[in-house]
Amino acid sequence: MMTILVSCKDTVKIESSIKKTTSEDHSKISENQFEKIKSLEGEWYLANEEAMLKYGSLETPFITYEITSAGNAVIEKLFYEREREMTTVYHRDQNDLVMTHYCTLGNQPFFIANPTPSDSLISFDFIKLGNMSDANEAHIHRHELEFISDSEMIAHWGTWKDQAPFGKDRAFHVIKK
Repeated sequence: MMTILVSCKDTVKIESSIKKTTSEDHSKISENQFEKIKSLEGEWYLANEEAMLKYGSLETPFITYEITSAGNAVIEKLFYEREREMTTVYHRDQNDLVMTHYCTLGNQPFFIANPTPSDSLISFDFIKLGNMSDANEAHIHRHELEFISDSEMIAHWGTWKDQAPFGKDRAFHVIKK
């Protein structure tokens, strides 16, 4: 169940009902998830498959991950060094793994990782959106990282518009070289 609350002019807030684990379990899951994000450090290239070729060259990094702030944050650059480059920052906030995506649409969706223990998937729940005055505007509303191996993953991104899924979700299949 999701409840949409429109707070101030610049922010649209969405609260989700997440099955809560105990605080200790939740914190440990979040810590493990953040360590998994940190393990992505480096350059990731598009997989050599037809669906990925439309996004760019297989010879240049498509996504990069950099650990910063004394290990307390990870910066992801999607569409690395391209005109559409976007930045996402992952970090811990008390017992949660959170992320803010700085989108080329000019808005900033904020997510909290779902505290489900999994070595192969981190799923993020949309919480609120900065720099957007209308809940019907297009924005990233869904994000998942699906881990196939230590050097292969699929980054899933889903867009919403008019408070519903919009267009096709993007799934970027990448490998670490």
